Amino acid sequence: MPAGEIGRFSRTGIEVAAKTETSIIPIVHNSAECWPPSYLIQPGKVIFYLGDPVETSGKNIRQLTTDLQSWMIENYHLTSES
Repeated sequence: MPAGEIGRFSRTGIEVAAKTETSIIPIVHNSAECWPPSYLIQPGKVIFYLGDPVETSGKNIRQLTTDLQSWMIENYHLTSES
């Protein structure tokens, strides 16, 4: 996947977290800038940005998925050094 793109979301991890009433910590990173589709890793700096824990207990899985994906899209720019 090209750098800067957010991939397709799967609800599986969110479903497991909800069933076990475990919080989810959303994370965005820019690792695609150092690991392009060619699979030849390039030297560089990978930046991670962690969000606040998201409670899953009693929440709608589809809505949680949408909310987490929106958070990632809105915060991806924080992984840029410029």
